[in-house]
Amino acid sequence: MKTYVTVTSPILTGRILESDEIDDILEAHGVSFGIMKDKVQSIFEKELYNVPVLVAEGKAPEHGINAKIEYKFNFDKANKKFDTDEHDRVDYRNIDNVQNVVAGQVLAVKTPATLGLPGRTVTNNRIDAKNGDDVPFEAGRNTILSENSLEIIAQIAGQAVLLAGVVSVEPIYEVKGDVDLNTGNIIFLGSVVVKGSILDGFSVKAAGNVEVRGNIGKAEVEADNEVIIGQGILGKEGGIVKAGTNIFAKFIDNAKVVAGNDIIVKEEILHTYADAGGRIICHGKKGMVVGGRIRAGYEISAKYLGSTAYTDTYLEAGIDPKSKEKLLNLQEERKINEEQINKLTAIQEYSVRTNS
Repeated sequence: MKTYVTVTSPILTGRILESDEIDDILEAHGVSFGIMKDKVQSIFEKELYNVPVLVAEGKAPEHGINAKIEYKFNFDKANKKFDTDEHDRVDYRNIDNVQNVVAGQVLAVKTPATLGLPGRTVTNNRIDAKNGDDVPFEAGRNTILSENSLEIIAQIAGQAVLLAGVVSVEPIYEVKGDVDLNTGNIIFLGSVVVKGSILDGFSVKAAGNVEVRGNIGKAEVEADNEVIIGQGILGKEGGIVKAGTNIFAKFIDNAKVVAGNDIIVKEEILHTYADAGGRIICHGKKGMVVGGRIRAGYEISAKYLGSTAYTDTYLEAGIDPKSKEKLLNLQEERKINEEQINKLTAIQEYSVRTNS
C-alpha cells in the first residue's frame, strides 16, 4: 500500500539523480497510483539522502456500514426509568409499562446499509470493499411501511410491541394476573383486559373498554366505552368507576360509579353513589339496592329498594345526573354573581349618598 524511495548521496565522481529518473524507477516497478510528486521533488530540494521517503500511497477500501434500526418507543423494560418526587421517592404504581401509540405515529426508522468503496494499491490493483449488511425491517399487525420503506407507522392507537424483530400495535392490553405493583397503574389508548383483580390504590384508564375478570377494589377505573366486571366492586368508600357507556357487575359495595348509559348489576348495590344517564337495573337473585344515592336519567329497577333496617336510600329518576349537576353548578354560579352585583350596587349607592 506504500512505496518508499531511498536515494544515496553522490560519492566521489557520482552524480545527483533527477526527479524524472525516480519516476522511471517507479514505473519500472509498476508503481502508478498515488504517486506524490511533491514528495519526490522534496528529496532533491531538501537533500533527503540516505533516508526512506514516502513517495506513493495506495487507497484503503472503505467498508460499508451495516443497516440499523432506531425504535421510537421503549421496549426494554430492564432499562425503565422510574419517576421520583422532590424527595427522590419512587412511586412504583406509576411505572409506565404500557407503550401507548396513536395512529400515524412513527414507531421505527431504518438507516439503510451503505455500499463499500473499493481501494487501490500503488500498482493500481483494485482492493474490494465489503458492503454493509442489511437487517430485516418488517411491519407487523396494525402497522405499515412508509413509501420509502424506511419507517414503520402505526395504523391504530394501542400498544407498541416488538416481538422477534417485528413491530406491531395491539389494540388490547392484557394483564394476566392482578393490577398491582408488578403492573403499576395503567393508561391505555385501546381496551384493557385484566384476568385477575384491580387491587386497592391502583388505577386503570382506557380509551376503549375495561374488562376485569375478578374484583375492583378501592381503585380508580375509567373507560371511554364499557366497564365489564366479572365479580364486583369493593370500593371501601373510595373506589371510583366511570364508563362512557355502560357498567356491568355482579355487585357494587361502597363505591362511586358513573355511567353515560346504563349500570347493570346482577345481585346488589350497597351504600353506593351511582349515576347513570340511562338505567340502573338490579334484577338478579338478590336484586337489592340498599343505602347510598342512586340517580338515573330514565329508570331505576330492582327487586328490593331500601331495607327493613331503615337504611337511608336516596333514589332519583327522570333527569340525567350530568344535566342536573350542570344545572346545580349554574345555579350556584348565578347565586355568587348576584351576591357580587348586590355588593357593587351597595358600594355605588353609598358613594352617591356621600357625594351628594
